[in-house]
Amino acid sequence: MHDGNVITGGRVSTSIDLGLYLISHLAGEATMNSVKKQIDYPYEMQGIVRI
Repeated sequence: MHDGNVITGGRVSTSIDLGLYLISHLAGEATMNSVKKQIDYPYEMQGIVRI
């Protein structure tokens, strides 16, 4: 969930998605895609809730 300055994620299984989201938010989509490729993470983020 992204609510103003607060960004949270649920459970251990979403930790990589949360990390990638933070990278995208702070450093941009291109950087996030580069990290995603480097860690060989083939999945797409789903269910990001912005309030």
